[in-house]
Amino acid sequence: MTDFLITSICCQIALFAVYKLLLENAKMHTFSRYYLLFALVFSIAIPFVRIQVETETVAQAAPQILPMLPMASQMIAAENPNPTDYLQICLWMMYAIGLCIFGYRFAKNLFRIFSSIRKNKTEERDGVTYVLLASETLPHTFLNYIFVNADDFRNGLESQLLTHEITHVRQKHSFDILFTEILKTVFWFNPMLVLYKKTIRLNHEFLADEAVVAHHDSISYQELLLSKAHISNAFSLASSFNFSITKKRMIMMTTRTPLPSKIAKTFGIAIAFFALTTFFAVESVAQNVPPPPPPPPKPVAAPSPYYAQTVFYISDSDGKTEKKRYSDLTASEKAMLPPPPPSLAQNNLSEKQFRAFSDTKRYAVWIDGKHVKNSELKNYKASDFVSTQTSKVYKNARSAQFPQPYQTQLYTEKGFDKLKNANQYPKVLEWHFDKNGNSKIGSGKIGVPTLNQWKEAASQDENASFPGGMPKFIEFFTKEFKTPQGLNKDLKLVVSFLVETDGSLSDIKILKDGENGVGQEATRVLESSPKWNPAKKDGNVVVSSYTLPVSLKAKN
Repeated sequence: MTDFLITSICCQIALFAVYKLLLENAKMHTFSRYYLLFALVFSIAIPFVRIQVETETVAQAAPQILPMLPMASQMIAAENPNPTDYLQICLWMMYAIGLCIFGYRFAKNLFRIFSSIRKNKTEERDGVTYVLLASETLPHTFLNYIFVNADDFRNGLESQLLTHEITHVRQKHSFDILFTEILKTVFWFNPMLVLYKKTIRLNHEFLADEAVVAHHDSISYQELLLSKAHISNAFSLASSFNFSITKKRMIMMTTRTPLPSKIAKTFGIAIAFFALTTFFAVESVAQNVPPPPPPPPKPVAAPSPYYAQTVFYISDSDGKTEKKRYSDLTASEKAMLPPPPPSLAQNNLSEKQFRAFSDTKRYAVWIDGKHVKNSELKNYKASDFVSTQTSKVYKNARSAQFPQPYQTQLYTEKGFDKLKNANQYPKVLEWHFDKNGNSKIGSGKIGVPTLNQWKEAASQDENASFPGGMPKFIEFFTKEFKTPQGLNKDLKLVVSFLVETDGSLSDIKILKDGENGVGQEATRVLESSPKWNPAKKDGNVVVSSYTLPVSLKAKN
């Protein structure tokens, strides 16, 4: 809502400034009328318009230097509901009160007009209804009604006055006023709408004056304006003969705007609308193409040497434990292992770049893997950090928590050494498989449950599962999977995905693909899967990841 109001009011200010600069003193009254109305519609609609422009390449986020993931199936606790926002409640209450007040005022004005029509005599002439009033008043118009003094009407009104008011009726100026009044009622806190309404009504007078001068003598009409300048009408919603400043109207009657000037002004207005659309509506999005991988500072170690000295203690859902080396693992088990962490590199940070990170609108900052407020950087200097990584975040990938276009990872020497130590190959890993095929892997040193802890927590925690258990899922997968033509050998496929808190599957990835498009077909089947039973941890529904090995038999 805040973004809508800011965008809308900024557009109204900009377009009103364009009107003051190009159209206020130009004799282009019909064009000005529709410009002002379209400016209001444009300012309300533009916050909802999004024109996405794909970039040619996708900016690859700098890889975050993290310790090796402790679990292959990571469980993420669901967020707690936000606390009550009393400020927002108060603001909405204030808005509702204002809406009621201005809505009552608008309804009261309408009631007064229609009550006057009902109580007084009326007479129709030339498709216009004249409402005959007993009080002294200048002629004024609302919709198809012209309100005039009864005695003046019987004695014969000045022809210039009749032409002026009939122009208001014929050009339906009352609809413009009603439109602006409705906007003023809904957005009663926006002062720009008051300026727009006054400008639109003044433009109505210019249009009516133009019609009068086209059929009557301009000198006598100006004298009539001066003689009637002290009288006002009774209705704020009506088009009034004496609404605007008389001097402005008299000057505008003699103004001439050459055709080249009109063309130039029209072109300038088109540029203004194009610029506002580009600024507020056009956004860059990442093109859906594979991004080029960034060159790593050092080659990443292959899985085999990294885990070559690791001892695996693998247990199943029945509690049976088996000791293995990396060379003893099956191909499916190797594919399920977390990849080795990237090699680490140090780099220097300049004072100028370090000061730039204090900008809360451009940078989200992490120090040693922990998110901190930008203001905390005042407690550091550039030389305190030995490694820096900054990545660009496209607009469509930003979150409410981190709306900045850039994210920066800063590492002190202590934090950098901690990462280097964490990136050493694990000597012992405990790996547990449950009855649903989920697995957890960890060293038991950084908050990962040990085998005994897994057993103790089995009654409290609940892994994600397919309705009916794994046999039902295998039945579903086998039924839906279409084995590609030309498959002439047995294949093994490994896929991973997230089970959301509502049971839907997301982030489907092929960890180990075969050939003939089997990975693409497996992704299609998983996307059509019925919702799973989400995982639970400590009684709370959580998001969990799932790794699934699939064996495919060749067609005979």
